[in-house]
Amino acid sequence: MRRLRRITLAKWVSVAAACLTVLFVGAMELRYRVRMAACNGAIAVSVDVPAYARGHFDGVAKEVKLGEDDWQPLTELFVRAGLPCGRYTVWVRAEGYAAAAGDSQAVMVQAEATNSVRFSLSPEPALVTVACAAPGATVRLGDAATSAAVPVGESMAVPSLQISELVVAAPGHKDARRQLTRVLRPGETARVAVELERYVGPEPGQTWRIADLQMDFMPVGAGSFLMGSNDGDADEKPVHRVSIGYEFWLGRTEVTQAQYEAVVGRNPSNFKGPSLPVESVSWDDAVKYCALLTERERSAGRLPAGWAYQLPTEAEWEYAARGGAKSRGYAYAGSDNVGDVAWFDANSGIRTHPVGGKAANELGLHDMSGNVWEWCEDVYVDSYAGAPTDGSARLGSGP
Repeated sequence: MRRLRRITLAKWVSVAAACLTVLFVGAMELRYRVRMAACNGAIAVSVDVPAYARGHFDGVAKEVKLGEDDWQPLTELFVRAGLPCGRYTVWVRAEGYAAAAGDSQAVMVQAEATNSVRFSLSPEPALVTVACAAPGATVRLGDAATSAAVPVGESMAVPSLQISELVVAAPGHKDARRQLTRVLRPGETARVAVELERYVGPEPGQTWRIADLQMDFMPVGAGSFLMGSNDGDADEKPVHRVSIGYEFWLGRTEVTQAQYEAVVGRNPSNFKGPSLPVESVSWDDAVKYCALLTERERSAGRLPAGWAYQLPTEAEWEYAARGGAKSRGYAYAGSDNVGDVAWFDANSGIRTHPVGGKAANELGLHDMSGNVWEWCEDVYVDSYAGAPTDGSARLGSGP
């Protein structure tokens, strides 16, 4: 109707019609522009970094780019307004930092809205090279259980902007733990020299440890004691003095199922659990375990010549259970109250319990009373008559 009406007017007043036509066209253009301007929005870009990196991040160059635009400096919060609605790709880059989800994100700009984009950046690692003369030496991060070891002399990635601990290991040598003396910047390289100490066997009075099995052996110093009991069974008599003239090391706890299975490759226990004591093993099984453990540690260079893992003699076991030279004469191994140091029929629920759950005795040994029976090297004899008095075992065929 408007078009017919305009033509009719043109017949009557051509000059006026021309003016109306110009005004009409101008109005169409104006409405078109207003309609397009209404579909504008904004993009707000922000960046997160770990708390330990914030101070360093403030001083590095960082930039942002929208689509095909040029890179621009990125402040703490970058906002671009007046963007036509549509899909945009936002890029962020910072010297020495990387985004966990990639350095770009897609965002859809909505009308009259501020569309937020957040990037999480982490500092890139530093590189450390360790020098060590020990043959076969490797290095790994000490604070990461799953850290892969790399040969010394090769660069290893370490977290930047943090103090890292390195563990250097080599066959026949004690592991060395070294903390970096300063914080390394992202991408920085450093060199560390480490000397390793060779294994020479347990040090007198010091705990001995098999690290990967988490087995600790407590020192038992030389001394003498009265072995047996006049109040016990017939096979605990006669009471006799035994003098042990040497130091030995005894496991801090009973051998766990995890420790047994790691060496033997099977777990015969009735009550299953990695921290429970291994049980349902014969004397021959126990002797074989000691032999395999000795072979394992010698092959790894962690057990020097002249040392071996073996079952304690009965005299050594009883001397250690009583507290050795530190004995306070308790009725049980570490206390006069059996419940403090032992799992037994009245408190165990007739099952085994995780090792080390009760108090230790004077030597730091657990479960020397209760939990499970423990094999000794000796053959069984129903009397102590004629038993060795120097701590050695009664030898013969096994039970």
